[in-house]
Amino acid sequence: MNALAHEHSPYLLQHKDNPVNWLPWSEKAFEQAQKENKIVLISIGYSACHWCHVMEHESFEDAEVAKIMNANFICIKVDREERPDVDHLYMQAVQLMTQQGGWPLNCFVLPNKKPFYGGTYFPKEKWKSVLNQITTLHKDKPEEVEKYANQLAIGISKTLDYVVTNNEERILLSDINESVINWSQTFDNELGGSLRAPKFPMPVNYQFLLKFGVLTNETSILDHVSLTLDEMARGGIYDQIGGGFTRYSVDKYWKVPHFEKMLYDNAQLLTLYAQGYQYFQKEEYKNVMSQTLNFCKRELQAENGLFYCALDADSEGVEGKYYVWTREEVSELLTDEDYERVLDYYNMNAFGEWEGNYIPLRQMPDSEIAKNWGVSLYEVSEWVRNINAILLKAREKRIKPGLDNKILCSWNCLMIIGLNDCSKYLHTARLAEDNLKTLLNNYYLPDLGKVLRVSAESKNIEGFLDDYALLIKACLSVYNATHKEYYVRIAKELTDLTLDQFYNLETQLFEYTQRKKVQHFSAHYDVQDDVIPSSNSVMTEVLKELALIFSNVYYQDTYDKLLKLTKEQSIKAPYSYGNWLGIQVEECTLSREIVIIGFEAKRVKKELAPYLMPSDRLYVSTTDSELPIFKNRFAKEETLTFVCVNKACGLPARSLEDAVALVKL
Repeated sequence: MNALAHEHSPYLLQHKDNPVNWLPWSEKAFEQAQKENKIVLISIGYSACHWCHVMEHESFEDAEVAKIMNANFICIKVDREERPDVDHLYMQAVQLMTQQGGWPLNCFVLPNKKPFYGGTYFPKEKWKSVLNQITTLHKDKPEEVEKYANQLAIGISKTLDYVVTNNEERILLSDINESVINWSQTFDNELGGSLRAPKFPMPVNYQFLLKFGVLTNETSILDHVSLTLDEMARGGIYDQIGGGFTRYSVDKYWKVPHFEKMLYDNAQLLTLYAQGYQYFQKEEYKNVMSQTLNFCKRELQAENGLFYCALDADSEGVEGKYYVWTREEVSELLTDEDYERVLDYYNMNAFGEWEGNYIPLRQMPDSEIAKNWGVSLYEVSEWVRNINAILLKAREKRIKPGLDNKILCSWNCLMIIGLNDCSKYLHTARLAEDNLKTLLNNYYLPDLGKVLRVSAESKNIEGFLDDYALLIKACLSVYNATHKEYYVRIAKELTDLTLDQFYNLETQLFEYTQRKKVQHFSAHYDVQDDVIPSSNSVMTEVLKELALIFSNVYYQDTYDKLLKLTKEQSIKAPYSYGNWLGIQVEECTLSREIVIIGFEAKRVKKELAPYLMPSDRLYVSTTDSELPIFKNRFAKEETLTFVCVNKACGLPARSLEDAVALVKL
């Protein structure tokens, strides 16, 4: 065993028996490189990564390759999910050098951490050649290597730095309209998603497009969102038998998935389908929520209620083996009639065929299936439920994909938010609150003034900006669901801590790592939204809400500055600023704060729910409260509803009927 045997990360533990003398990321490793005058190899991946497994098997398990690596390099293994700061820094380096990125990520750096060469997956013979060439280059021309590393470090710093603009003008709805029109040229309006492959779900972007479509009544955008949700739910990217989404499809049809299942995708897709169900009222979306939740609880939930990171793409060393079927396997489990129906329903035909097996997928809604079979929709639903139970029971006898049992703060916060968003339709609010309590008890250390990213017996890892930002958002989510003021006060406490530790007054942005603990040669600002919303955009969201609740001028000013800084980039590249645009579009449309206070406040809230818009912010208290947003609004033995538009409030409604009439306006 090498030094990784003492780590907690499943990805690092996968490499503990390699003949390579792997070290975990630490300052000691770089000090050793300096002392021995060796190049450092930083190899980054994650446990569910298929090509990471391939390169390990081909190269890192090979004694000959390991001999070259051990003799000439200090070799560091990094789990990108534990250390996203390291991953982002060296991903930028490799993308600058090669115009490509991905995992496994292999980067060669000097003992001062500055990179000079890198790439992604290397076949064994190519890898050996690269190792030997770099060894020779470092030995014969060390000055050139150092010069190039210094130049590259400057280039990386420029890409990671965020240019502060002095544009004092707010974004206009016409700006967003034009941006969305340009973006829509890349929409696939036959199959959903974008006009390219591979196709990623991108819940951040579709949450914005749904909000934009509803607030502006743009039916073409709403149609595209609905189509995309339909096609994803029916495609191979969605596990038709057991629920849950894989990371992406390799083709334009949502057919062949990259089979790894990530918690962050499924958490956010719970939110997206909950919002989709609210506006489109398609029962299929409710089924997707239910199935996805069941998958997460069955496969990813830990004993403490929190959720693990991911399921591997591979089982028995073969990608997708756990999920695909042969016709013979299905035939042995079912009656002849059910077998023929399964072939039809799940397209176990030429369309569903993949590498000699079949990926269950659907091409039409159950209502059309019911017409084709001459039965009721209820009969189809019951048949699907029974068939899935049979197939799932049989599938669970197979060897399962590997489980990454890290419990990350930020990803669990996304899950808490997803559970609350589903709670209108599923019984998930209690689990959301319980999980937040567990996170606060184990990941938030108020006496030390810090949040953890990973809390484990063997190793705690301090949190990054996304851990802080999403924990604040999770607190607000649970507060809005339960109306327990404890959670909003914790949210404020965490916000003040984040402002102190991460906010850069010069750039007017939050740095990704704590300013006082930066260990890299360049600061990093997480601004662009990707498969997860950027941590700066999440901080912007929570600052707006907390500014309202606490009448906090500093929060409001910081919020205003963040929006102005990102205006230009949001318009130019909307697909990379979806969460920002979701905030911006609220500023440009009718934005209301609805405050309900009194002993019947929860009942009034429930009755108002059908009339609320995505930009509405609703605050509820059944008792008198010292929170500024409720102060001096409580009336004994009455329930009052205040509707404020752009910080201007009218007289309160004193009855349920008046409250509904006021909100419907």
